[in-house]
Amino acid sequence: IILEFTKTIVENKIQCLLQSKMFDFSAAGYLKNVDRVSIAFGNNGGEPINVSFLTDKGSESDVVTLAGSSIDERDAAFVTVKNFYVSARAVRTFGVKIECEGPLIIDGLSLQYRMLGGVK
Repeated sequence: IILEFTKTIVENKIQCLLQSKMFDFSAAGYLKNVDRVSIAFGNNGGEPINVSFLTDKGSESDVVTLAGSSIDERDAAFVTVKNFYVSARAVRTFGVKIECEGPLIIDGLSLQYRMLGGVK
């Protein structure tokens, strides 16, 4: 008797998610303008990354695809900084949600904002 076995390997991508807290920048009563968000991404092999900017007034989204980055973690080209110019005007809270199918590597997150006068 001869037995033959066939082995099938299926690769499933892992859903990754990072969501920041909703920042009020220690001034919940004041309105703010969030002008820019900088995110340092590590190379994930070219998988699209969905970035959403959440506010108390709604949300907006963008898609990032990293191409040409180094795959060596010790190389400076492994990390790519992307700047997003968001239109979050006169908001009280602001947050970031990042989703990807496959590896998600975040090296840094920076928010540039301005306080507006008056408490609402």
